[in-house]
Amino acid sequence: MITPRFRISAALVLACMVLPSFAQNRLVNMVPNARSGETNQDAEPTITVDPNNFNRIAGSAFTWDNLAQSPMVTATAPIYVSNDGGNTWTLAFIVPSKVGSGFPTGDITLSFSSTLSGAVAHETSWLYAGTLSSTAAARPMTPLRAQDPFSATLMTTLDTRNGHVDQPHTISKTSAGGQDKLYVGFNNGYGNFPCPPPVAPNGRSSTLDVSQDAKVVAPVLTLDVIEARNSPCQDGFAQVPAAHSDGTVYAAFIHDWSGTPRLVVVRDDNWGLGGSPFTALTDPSDTVAGRFVTTGLTLPSGSMGQNRLGASNVSIAVDPNNSDRVYVAYGDNGGFNSETIHVLRSINRGVTWSGDLLTVTSAMNPEVAINDIGIVGVLFQSVAAGKWETRFVLSNNLDATTFGTSTLLASQNAATPVASYFPYIGDYASLVAAGNSFVGMFSASNYPDKANFMTGVQYQREVDWTSHKLFTNAAHTVQVPPSIDPFFFEIGTNVCSRSSIFCNICEIRPIVCYPIYDPLWWLKCPQCGINIYIDPGEEFQQITVFDSLGKEVGRFERLQEPIVEKGVRFTYGVKLKLKEGVGYVLKAEPVAGKTVAGSFKPALIVKLEGTSQTK
Repeated sequence: MITPRFRISAALVLACMVLPSFAQNRLVNMVPNARSGETNQDAEPTITVDPNNFNRIAGSAFTWDNLAQSPMVTATAPIYVSNDGGNTWTLAFIVPSKVGSGFPTGDITLSFSSTLSGAVAHETSWLYAGTLSSTAAARPMTPLRAQDPFSATLMTTLDTRNGHVDQPHTISKTSAGGQDKLYVGFNNGYGNFPCPPPVAPNGRSSTLDVSQDAKVVAPVLTLDVIEARNSPCQDGFAQVPAAHSDGTVYAAFIHDWSGTPRLVVVRDDNWGLGGSPFTALTDPSDTVAGRFVTTGLTLPSGSMGQNRLGASNVSIAVDPNNSDRVYVAYGDNGGFNSETIHVLRSINRGVTWSGDLLTVTSAMNPEVAINDIGIVGVLFQSVAAGKWETRFVLSNNLDATTFGTSTLLASQNAATPVASYFPYIGDYASLVAAGNSFVGMFSASNYPDKANFMTGVQYQREVDWTSHKLFTNAAHTVQVPPSIDPFFFEIGTNVCSRSSIFCNICEIRPIVCYPIYDPLWWLKCPQCGINIYIDPGEEFQQITVFDSLGKEVGRFERLQEPIVEKGVRFTYGVKLKLKEGVGYVLKAEPVAGKTVAGSFKPALIVKLEGTSQTK
């Protein structure tokens, strides 16, 4: 949501050790060199990485087609695109907008699917977006699609939802059948304060716009109201979905914004298909769909560091290796003009939830993601000593329940530049996992002082780091005042981030190690053993299993007959005994002369011995 406003006056530390990483940790100002003269307030960022090639990345923010934040002079707004993993960025002017519009887009969010689009000029997967479109005065919520986001071809409009709509959050996930599932969560019934009577029927404004295959020529999108309870006004402004490749789809939102707000999570176990989608999870208090994660909340209000506070700070992430394991982050009142953020998790598909795993005061914009080896990352922005600090923190134990020292990405004066509209830096930041890495995007002041950024920060726009000045031209003759810019970052991890013992086992070649840990295994059957089945791929000849105590506990043997689960063929297996609090790492030995392409990430299932129960 955008609100016009009058213009008014530590070093990287990882848990216990410096960790080897496949990805080089990077921080890049995304404004292209050709736009060095830009002075826009490029707030509210979102980022997505192409699952078929991590070098292809797209990002968005409130970015104008001109350099001075003047009304739009064309009918196309830009997104940021990179073909080299985020080292350099250009603008693709492909989002439908309108000449003369005061804002180029509204609350735009992006998501790549895993389906190659067949674009001729550039190989890419389909890119989807949800935005409050500037093509009409009412700013309808509009899902979009791009076959080639690296070209100049305008994005296709898939749907238009008119009315009191707000803050779309977009996620796409390709099913095993090759369908591009698309979920755009949004507030379908936003009302100005005081709210009553509600705009949405019975105040149920939490909604998903869903397509079961968004890549077809004319996809059908269905509105699913995911709020099952009445409220006198509306729900919070953010409805955030998270999808797993097995068909499990979660969504989180704030119920009853103006009454007794509570964080709610809903779930569907089959992509949102059927007559009663998103009703798989009920609350024991009333047996109504949607699990209360919290008791009544006091939501933050006012502003912090020139950024407004409200009911927008919600994030949810599901473990790509285990759809039972899901994390949420949210913000509540932290005092006068302040917010406190919280991170919780469920290990039983949202039925029960932990207490706080992470709590940060004077902070907002929490974003949570889980990478391919089960490490949890949290991005947040906080105000400390009059500065906006953007920080990133990793879980640092086997169970991903504790977090290490945060990485300081940026620390910039919260009073300058002066805000020209709300939100100042955004109602959210953005974080996704890409393999073993975390990729994120945030907005901050571009005042150029390397002491205020993570080591190695790079600018594309013209900058003099010594004099702390920005310029429009390469000759550095015309100075530009500081403004709000989008920043890209990447933080890499490997098995060492899960266990120092794993690091000792795998330190020479962490690329050939893969950690396994699931606390539900022993809770379901404390005395049971487990069978692990994998398909290691042709480049590996032997896989040894070590536990997190450093002991070799088994080796995979070829099965007499392959096992097929959900269309995946598993050819090797090993039996292990469960021990509470003990995880495992699979260490692969490459075939002589074979080149290992990327990290060892075998197709894998785990079964309790003597049962058909599968993880």
